Amino acid sequence: MPGVLGESFFKSIGPEQQIVQIFKHVLGSADQHRVVADIGMNSGYYTMLSASMGARVISFELQSYCVKLVTELLRQRNPHLVPNVNIVNVGLGTPQVVSVPNNTCSGTFGQGGVPKVGGPVAGINTCIMDPNQVLPIWSDKVFTLVKIDTEGAEADILSHLLPLIAAGRIKHLVTELIPHQWPNRGSSMEAGLATLEKVTSYSNRMLLLHDGKPFQFAKEKVTIPFITGGQGNVYEKFSLADLVKDRADQKVGCNLWWTFD
Repeated sequence: MPGVLGESFFKSIGPEQQIVQIFKHVLGSADQHRVVADIGMNSGYYTMLSASMGARVISFELQSYCVKLVTELLRQRNPHLVPNVNIVNVGLGTPQVVSVPNNTCSGTFGQGGVPKVGGPVAGINTCIMDPNQVLPIWSDKVFTLVKIDTEGAEADILSHLLPLIAAGRIKHLVTELIPHQWPNRGSSMEAGLATLEKVTSYSNRMLLLHDGKPFQFAKEKVTIPFITGGQGNVYEKFSLADLVKDRADQKVGCNLWWTFD
């Protein structure tokens, strides 16, 4: 499958190891009404992991080729998971129509900016929708866990998720942050930081996961038994402004985990 991230990737990369453990912990300890939103599904690893643990999953993916590959993988190799999975071929964020490639499931798609219809990337036209128009319709229950991995579009997406967070509809949120991409993906450094601070104001805990590029700002290492050990450090008590500046200056990303229980 060209451009698809395999299981070995998730077992070998520090932050992905930690995210896998978060999924297993959260879904393993939640009640039977477990609901997951996988925003930026890509290869479908977290979609299938969640479904295999009995959760109902709604997955959003802008790239049509990813949707095709994951749908085939579910039907041909994991048919028992199909009843638990709903894949929607749209992106989330500020509504617009975009053009996506139709022959790759690249994990770096979109890092060059919002792909314009009729632009240099030839492909299939699809749409980006406001999460508030999609998620409440799909389920009237709270979301046990929401994961966002959208190569820089997360600031825009999070700004649209704020009403759901404020209403207590999301219990856990794991998000990849790539601040230097925010101006290319429907947000800005200032707006993105303000959104992160608002999300944090609703949470009862925010943790910064391990990353291969060292964090060069004040923070406090914390022990979380089920995700520490050989998988890298976890941090809290840091400034979001320092985090955003550090990641933007280094042109790298990181992952945050908020809990709202």
